[in-house]
Amino acid sequence: MIQTLDDSSVTYLWISKQQQPQRLVSGAAAPAKVVAGDALLKTTGYRELDTDWVNSTAAAVKFTLKKCAPECEVRGNCHAEEGRCECPYGYTGPACEVELFPACKMAANATEVHCGDRMPRSCECLRQCWRQLCPGSSSSSSSSSSSSSSSMCETPRDPSFVRCFERLQPRGTSLRVTAAAAPVAATAAHGATDGSRNMGKPLTSTDPLADHKSPAAKFVKTGVFSDIPEEAEEQQGLVRWYRGIKDDSRRDVITRQQATFVRALAPGGANMTALPLSQCPNRCLNRGHCIKTYTVGPHCLCWQGYTGKICEQVHRASCVNQCLGRGICKGGFCHCRKGFWGKDCSRSKAYAAHNTRRAATGLKVYAYELPTHLALDMEHFVGFQGHPPPHIAYKQFISAFLSDWTVRTENPWEAHLFYVPALSYAYSGSSGDPTVHLRRVMAWVAEAHPFFNRTGGRDHFLWLPGDGGACQIDPADPLLGAAIKVTHFGLQQQQQQQQLTSSQPGIQHGQGKGFSSCHRPGRDVVVAPYFDRHEVRYTASNS
Repeated sequence: MIQTLDDSSVTYLWISKQQQPQRLVSGAAAPAKVVAGDALLKTTGYRELDTDWVNSTAAAVKFTLKKCAPECEVRGNCHAEEGRCECPYGYTGPACEVELFPACKMAANATEVHCGDRMPRSCECLRQCWRQLCPGSSSSSSSSSSSSSSSMCETPRDPSFVRCFERLQPRGTSLRVTAAAAPVAATAAHGATDGSRNMGKPLTSTDPLADHKSPAAKFVKTGVFSDIPEEAEEQQGLVRWYRGIKDDSRRDVITRQQATFVRALAPGGANMTALPLSQCPNRCLNRGHCIKTYTVGPHCLCWQGYTGKICEQVHRASCVNQCLGRGICKGGFCHCRKGFWGKDCSRSKAYAAHNTRRAATGLKVYAYELPTHLALDMEHFVGFQGHPPPHIAYKQFISAFLSDWTVRTENPWEAHLFYVPALSYAYSGSSGDPTVHLRRVMAWVAEAHPFFNRTGGRDHFLWLPGDGGACQIDPADPLLGAAIKVTHFGLQQQQQQQQLTSSQPGIQHGQGKGFSSCHRPGRDVVVAPYFDRHEVRYTASNS
């Protein structure tokens, strides 16, 4: 027999071999007598039932689904275990209403954003990205200190090198607008929501206007987007090109030709020129850049996750497990149906704290669901290029593991191991230092969940698929040192590190600290690379 009771946050399900099982009431524990072999069943939504066999002293399994903000699922997913709204990249807040990089959109009505700096962008966009990806550093640092500031970034970034444009306030405008109205007024000046621009309407400002030709010109920072400006705007003195994002007179002014010339992104590729999106069909749906080469006229270069002549097609591998058919893939983010959440819409259950011990039989692994602003499988320093094939084994692991419910568990209280999908390769590449990114991710894990602090992270594991593996990680680091590392090459000796640093400067950071070992036999794991012909074709077509 099955007895079921639902209230606003808890569901009890109990099957018993007894003829007359006691009826459960709200908040009540299981009956005092539970026959050995009785089953406590846990289920939510459309998932199949999993069975936990209990002994005669077991209590009922308790499921607690926390609520999210009412508007959360308009743009995101309700993570019912944490009561947190899972948001697509570039958004945060209880209902994903806060834009982290509004200046990185290609138009007012665009939704996808990225922080790539290989193509010329709005300087304000790159400043917004810097504040997010380089916590503790300053984008206004001088060029002499840019190296030290860049070392505090999650991705390789140099604020004095990137090419970008500033929009200047038209001469003679001094209109005052409220903070709430400013984005609307600025949008009207830059153009309608379809991305077109109205050159006749002046920009608004809350400050007196400076001479737009002087180094102290007032830059527009509200309602600015990252589409390449039209030449007419530049001729009217409304746009200025710079090398660097420092908002002062120390950076170099460059020409439009210097700013929009982009060298080939891969060996054998063609150099290109960045163009306004108006020169490409359908503005590439605001999902990429408009470019031309010496041999091909204006065409779309799509951001990672999209393909097609106008970036209208979603790449099949951009969302893990294609969202299991339970959601829509949007730029690498699964927007799940109501009741599901997670990287591939596979989550649907949430367990109350301390209701079970670790599983007595079989290995159980729990995977954290990290916010997209902490970990997203996009190359922030490129934005539209796939990963090199030798380093994509972690993608295959994620896809296979999230589908393996023999090992995976939604109940963290029964888990033996905890997987932290930090996606470090998307931030540091094959030879960069992942430490800043990993520390930020693990600090969130330790603060948001109780499991890290039980063991100091010894039962947590990370993938480090870069060439240097764990060589940059200090074994004494309180957040990263104890965690299990999964790497490709299993470097162990200092001598090996020294040989590798001659061709991989990015590993010098760890080697310089005197770390004597990268791989710990008997604890860390070495895995073989994985080759995916589909990924190879996708990477080649977007390079």
